[in-house]
Amino acid sequence: MRNALLRDAESALSRMDVAQAELLFDRAANILHAADTEIGLVRTYMQAGAYRRALAFGAHTAGVHLDVVGGSALYAWLLQMGGQHAVAQRLLNDTLVRLPGNQFMLAVAKQLASNKPLADASLQVPPTRLAPYGEMQGLASHARVAGSAVLLADGTHALAPLALLPASGKVWVRNGLGQLRKARIEQRHRVLGVAMLTLERALPVMEGLQSHTGPVFPGSAGYVLEYVANPLAGASWPLLNVGFIGNPVGNGAQLALGVELKDGSGGGPVFDAAGRLLGLAVATPHGPPRLVSTQDLQHVLDTPLAPPAPSGPAPRAMLDQLYEAGLKTGLQLITAK
Repeated sequence: MRNALLRDAESALSRMDVAQAELLFDRAANILHAADTEIGLVRTYMQAGAYRRALAFGAHTAGVHLDVVGGSALYAWLLQMGGQHAVAQRLLNDTLVRLPGNQFMLAVAKQLASNKPLADASLQVPPTRLAPYGEMQGLASHARVAGSAVLLADGTHALAPLALLPASGKVWVRNGLGQLRKARIEQRHRVLGVAMLTLERALPVMEGLQSHTGPVFPGSAGYVLEYVANPLAGASWPLLNVGFIGNPVGNGAQLALGVELKDGSGGGPVFDAAGRLLGLAVATPHGPPRLVSTQDLQHVLDTPLAPPAPSGPAPRAMLDQLYEAGLKTGLQLITAK
């Protein structure tokens, strides 16, 4: 019976029916306290966009089931994606000491050590699938993930770097929950290097997300979300990069992003230390990536990235809060020639 529950739960998860998947995985957990069931629950929480819950239960799974590499592998992957690189590396090292030569963990370590960590086919086999399921219907056969985009507060518009958009105009976006939408290019803002996209149907937005108001100062903390380019247009979880906003570039009207982009394509949302949207990251052909700030954008957009935050100091956001917001706000930008 337990095996049937696990099979049906995985099937529900592959259809992105997270409520049914959670119900079935919970039933399996009531029969036996086992790593495969808990790994399935962690992935179900991620498919629902509940990163904080997934991370907490992932820590339990990795700590209790030391003899099963999958729990440690999934937890390390989620830590790395969420910007906690040092903790992820320590977990990888400890696991390889405990289970030397484990090929799955070695493959995970290789990906996480690269600038473009991406779960290939060998790392997407249940129960330890290191990527969300994602909708594919309607995508062109030769579509690819070109970079990232940012969902606006209305859920029906997004911003993307102009340089990443194809002449064909064939564009889709997909969030970290695997939900896909076809999009069309609505407006081009060449001075800022961004374009407004209109989605065929709304995507869910992050409740409570606000925009940073006022100027952005060089040296202030910045958190950038990006999706790794993928020639197969498969779904993946984004990567959170941590750093400090750079100095003015060019004529001084815009700031260098400052935060390193691992993939380099840009387009993802930039958050401040309080978890408010600062703008989006735009790569440039010559020179460092730039921050296109909310202040830059308010002059050309009718729809804000997010409602403006009240002025004054705000409490610091935790990394897991930032990442959870990014699963809905940051989008894969998918294109086809």
